[in-house]
Amino acid sequence: RVRWDTWPDTPLPADTAAGQNPADGAVIDYYLQSDIAGEIKLEIHDEHGHTVRRYSSAPSAPETLPANAPEYWFANPPVLSTRAGLHRFAWNLQWDYPATLPFGFYGRLLDYIEYTLPDHAIAGQTPRHQPPGPYVVPGRYEVVLTVAGQTYRQPLVVKLDPRVQSSQADLQAQLDLAMQMTDGMASSYKSYNDIASLRLALAERLKSLGATSGVKDVADAITALDKELGELADGTNTSPGFGSINRDLARYLTMIEGGDTRPAQSARENAAVSCEALRKDLARWRTVNSESLPALNKLLERHNLTALATMTPPADPVCK
Repeated sequence: RVRWDTWPDTPLPADTAAGQNPADGAVIDYYLQSDIAGEIKLEIHDEHGHTVRRYSSAPSAPETLPANAPEYWFANPPVLSTRAGLHRFAWNLQWDYPATLPFGFYGRLLDYIEYTLPDHAIAGQTPRHQPPGPYVVPGRYEVVLTVAGQTYRQPLVVKLDPRVQSSQADLQAQLDLAMQMTDGMASSYKSYNDIASLRLALAERLKSLGATSGVKDVADAITALDKELGELADGTNTSPGFGSINRDLARYLTMIEGGDTRPAQSARENAAVSCEALRKDLARWRTVNSESLPALNKLLERHNLTALATMTPPADPVCK
């Protein structure tokens, strides 16, 4: 369990000739006797049966937002080969990357992905998703390969870097806090995007009203709800919204994953503040779906307009 290069050297330009280091992480070899027409899946399970990571032969959806860094820096998405023969695949010993919003520090959603490329960036190999997922703790894992309806299992043991002096308990505490943060990022990510969809629907309803007379009540209700949703998504001067919570948790996750050590008390306190803010926003989001939205739907139906679908907000986070 060795972390990716953490030496703060200057990245080599893409046209500089350089040797190739061994693959980072656990090297997994698999052999296919013939070409496979269907999908191949590879999963990593921990000793409790939790799925740590999933890979597939199906290519992932391309990133639609541009980056503020040249494309040649980024690694291609990991995809399993379905061709006959011997194949080598590397798992980077990390959980899946968290759901991250491109939310800027000035309180708005960006129309591009803002990268601060690490000093140790490598052309063609730098992970596109930032922050990456947290590192697994040393222990026993299982590699599960599914091909043509058949499942194959092999054990895998992750050992601690002998240079690292942190205890298993320290690393588990680090992972526990990191997973709390990634869960919060998933909740804020889903909530932000659900609100964005609802606001689009509100705009469509308002547009359909046009200059129709006698609809001021419903127009005012739509405007008021949209304002409340904007505050929930983007926050106010006194209360963070789902976007800024997601951004802050991404920053904290990067900080605590910067080394193999038990998280500092300040990191726990910052995570707790974001967790509590998320809990309050989720409570408000539930009120919108249980009270504000049904009340607006009654007005919409009175004017022969299609009602808006209510949504199910995520469960409350566990704040520790």
